[in-house]
Amino acid sequence: MSTATVIGIQSIELEITGTCQLRCTHCCTSSSPQAPAGHMTRDDWSHVIADVAELGIPLIQFIGGEPTLSPHLPQFIHAALDAGLGVEVYSNLTHVRPVSLGLVQP
Repeated sequence: MSTATVIGIQSIELEITGTCQLRCTHCCTSSSPQAPAGHMTRDDWSHVIADVAELGIPLIQFIGGEPTLSPHLPQFIHAALDAGLGVEVYSNLTHVRPVSLGLVQP
């Protein structure tokens, strides 16, 4: 695929899990504690992140469910940053601390 096919795309959302610790009635993805994480593996998501960078899309937003419930989120964040991508995490912030994202040492 050529980067010419993605000209104008400024960001991409990656729904890395369907699981969420909340049960919001307004949820547009039907996420909940009972929702499955999804079918993609850690390696699948790592390949997607590399593909996004190769295509020249400058920003990745990790969404869910609640993306901080994925044990692989810190790895995904670091892979995206290492590839020169901007990163956003769309979270309900129920339990987020900088340490939980692997961005600072405890």
